Amino acid sequence: MTSMNAFSGNAFEVVSLSNAITNAPFVPGFLGSLNLFTPVPETSHNILVDRQNTEFTLIPTTPINGPIPARQQQGRNTVNLQMVHLGKSFTLMASSVQGIRAHGRSSELESAAVKFLQELALVRRDVELTEEYHRLGAIQGILLDADGTTVIYDYFTEMGEAAPVAVNFALNVSTTDVYGIGREVARSMGRSAGGAFTPNTTINALCGDQFYDDLIGHSNVKEFYLNSVRSRELEAASGAIFESLKVGAITYHNYRGSDDNSAVAVPTDECRIFPRNAEGVFSKVQGPHTTFSTVNTPGLPLYAERTFENPVNPGESKWVKGEVHAYNLHMCMKPRVLRKGTAS
Repeated sequence: MTSMNAFSGNAFEVVSLSNAITNAPFVPGFLGSLNLFTPVPETSHNILVDRQNTEFTLIPTTPINGPIPARQQQGRNTVNLQMVHLGKSFTLMASSVQGIRAHGRSSELESAAVKFLQELALVRRDVELTEEYHRLGAIQGILLDADGTTVIYDYFTEMGEAAPVAVNFALNVSTTDVYGIGREVARSMGRSAGGAFTPNTTINALCGDQFYDDLIGHSNVKEFYLNSVRSRELEAASGAIFESLKVGAITYHNYRGSDDNSAVAVPTDECRIFPRNAEGVFSKVQGPHTTFSTVNTPGLPLYAERTFENPVNPGESKWVKGEVHAYNLHMCMKPRVLRKGTAS
């Protein structure tokens, strides 16, 4: 008979479990794969963002040895934010691991660990899906809760910036200059960036299904590619799903969110345009777990732990509970560089 004491070893302490779950499978996320968000481990759950409006002006000529104008001090204030806590648990009954050594291939502890980590991996998938949802919110400038309506943070409001007007790509008009619209969007983003763009910065757009189909099927786009050595790129983008195609200054991605194309998704006839490899635009702040072994330590991406029905004598417990926690905040510090596009 398997004893619940099998879950009491050092392998099931918070730090060990957290390291183990880091290697567990998780739900793939396109935004996560782009490494947009620079990890920033913190030792607390509060975040202070120093916001300073820096402007540059032309200096008028003045007579030699004459008076010169003084630089005007720019406004400066601090934005106080708090990390978002994501947590989910599961309960593993003693009866579900009874007889797990019958196969004779592993020890009691090893088999119990496999079962427990399998359950942790399933919970982690939900956390990772939620984090992809938060990444999507950050590149739109508004972080929403799971209900899709409750605003956690409106980064335009928090950073004191106005949301840019949506760009109409007019993909329903055959004569639309798709390249020209994209070029102007990229230029406006670069001018809004305030020095954040580097030579390695690229402009990307997450597209809903209809927007992407209208884009790659547009006569202006097809004419360019079919008459160039890059015609195979259009063929690949047209013949497969969830592909990408670079059109002028912007790389457009047919975004694959959740399978219901609703919970985590871009509206079908819209796109969300954002920079990649731009300094100081996106970050992921990580806070510590609230246990004595982790408090005041630099935050990890995820934490996992277990509790018993009878913590004094785990061997008498009927169940062990596993929990996964994340204390993260996906931030956009310069939402003025973000753009929304519509197909028509």
